[in-house]
Amino acid sequence: EMRSSFVLESGFYITSFSATIFIAGFAALGLLLITLLVSMAMMLQSCQNNNAGIIELRNINDDYSYCKIQSLHAKLNNLEQHNVPNICKDLAIQYIKGGHYARDLDLTKSVIEDYFNGVKPSDDGFDVVLIDIDGIFPWNPNSSNLFQR
Repeated sequence: EMRSSFVLESGFYITSFSATIFIAGFAALGLLLITLLVSMAMMLQSCQNNNAGIIELRNINDDYSYCKIQSLHAKLNNLEQHNVPNICKDLAIQYIKGGHYARDLDLTKSVIEDYFNGVKPSDDGFDVVLIDIDGIFPWNPNSSNLFQR
């Protein structure tokens, strides 16, 4: 007896040129991944050789806090200007040249102007404005630098 058989084969047909391009694409992708892996390993090795120890970053806030304490100490003990540490001089120069000093001065000026614009003088004529002058003249009269404090 002869029977007929029908078999359904699933799949797809590609030409040899398409198969060559497909395989070449996979080979190129594999080569790129291996190159990436090798370059990352080399970069990691370079970083490990250059930075074998602990990296400590200087924080500007630490310097600022130190300089604030140093400034208070200098004011309380009438220290001269040449006793200021170099780190504080650099921070002060950065504070002035960076424009932060001008912004603080403008803010202070606007607060004072707002205050005086809102003050109403009394009718008795006994109004007084007090200005703190110890920032202009030093506590120590024997100071070598009378106008810088």
